[in-house]
Amino acid sequence: MQEGHSGTDRFMDNEQNLKIPERGYRNLRKGRYSQVGNYYFITTATQRKEKIFQSERCARVVIDSIKWIEHRKKAENIVAIVMPEHLHWVFILKEGTLADIVKSLKGFTARKINQMLDRKGNIWQEQYYEHLVRKNEALLNIAKYCLNNSVRRGLVDDFHCYPYWLCKYEV
Repeated sequence: MQEGHSGTDRFMDNEQNLKIPERGYRNLRKGRYSQVGNYYFITTATQRKEKIFQSERCARVVIDSIKWIEHRKKAENIVAIVMPEHLHWVFILKEGTLADIVKSLKGFTARKINQMLDRKGNIWQEQYYEHLVRKNEALLNIAKYCLNNSVRRGLVDDFHCYPYWLCKYEV
C-alpha cells in the first residue's frame, strides 16, 4: 500500500542515486495518498503570506471551521494553530480524503473571510504541505512544534497566551 509523501520528501531510485523531486506546487501532489484513520499534519499559508489572521475575526473563522469539521465527524482534531499568515493542523482523517477536507476548509473560510472583509480574491495559497504521522513520538513532537510556533515567532512568551489554537489534550 502506498503511503503519503510530500513534494520535499527524498526517495531512492536505486541504492546509489538519490533523487529530489523538482520544486513547484504541482510536485506537492505527486504521490499524495490519504486513508481514513491516519494522522495528518497539514501546513498551509495565505496568498502572498498576507497576515490576514492577525485579525481576531478572521482567525476565529478558521478555528471555528476546524471545530465544525470535527463536529461533522470528518476529522478528529489533535492540534491546530492559526498564525498570522499560515495554519498548522494535525488531525485524524475520519471520512473522505485529505484533499477534500483541506479544500472544504480553505473554500469555506475564504468565502466567509472575503465576505467579512468585503473583498474578493484568494485567501489561501493553492497548495499545502502534508505529512503522514506514523509514530506517537512524532505526533508529540509535531504537537509541541505547532503549539510553540507563536513563541518561536516572538508573538508571545508562552503559547497558552496565544489566542488562536486548540489541542485535544490538556497541555
